[in-house]
Amino acid sequence: MKKTILFFLFIILINSISVFAEPDLPSQQAETFPDSFFIRGNEEKKEVALTFDDGPDPKNTPQILDILKENDIKATFFLVGQQVKEYPEITARIKDEGHQLANHSYSHRNFSQFKDDYIVNNEIYLTSMIIEIITGYYPKILRPPYGEINNSTVKKLKQKNWKIVNWSIDTHDWFLDSEQIIEIIKDEHHKGGIVLMHSTERNETTVKILPEIIEILKKAGYEFRTITQLLENI
Repeated sequence: MKKTILFFLFIILINSISVFAEPDLPSQQAETFPDSFFIRGNEEKKEVALTFDDGPDPKNTPQILDILKENDIKATFFLVGQQVKEYPEITARIKDEGHQLANHSYSHRNFSQFKDDYIVNNEIYLTSMIIEIITGYYPKILRPPYGEINNSTVKKLKQKNWKIVNWSIDTHDWFLDSEQIIEIIKDEHHKGGIVLMHSTERNETTVKILPEIIEILKKAGYEFRTITQLLENI
């Protein structure tokens, strides 16, 4: 009996986990799937998108929303399904204040290590369904955890008109200090930039420096866009 149970558990594991092949780099995927995979907007337009991953959370996401409201800026929030279930009222606030809701998986697993059907159904579609139940909006813009996704998964999503969006400016706000993050913004800002930040309980630094980031980009002459707005101008 034990051997039988172990055998079936092994079969289930094999069916859910793919071969651990190295996924293509996002820059390569953006070239392979120019209508479905994006790492930046129009490089001729002086506009930028602020994006926040991994939320919502009850501590820092509301503070980020307050700062954005004070500056009359709309951003894009790539939400984790488990967090959306835990904090539906904050998810609703993001939508109500005019920001874009986007998909960042259900459990933040590395997509490249699992088979397509598992990822699409249990991580991607499920998350957008939960967001829709709470807000009435079903997002079809995805940022894969860690920015990694297999080409075969991209192809499946492309058939359903999904868009995969990574980033072109990584603030590394989950471990760098304020001065280092500010230097990244100053050194790397560019037309059509997509700025990666995070909105979780660990990101107090992000809340602290967000007003300065906004001020730097404003003084540099950038207009702030949601991801959908940014992609419309490509």
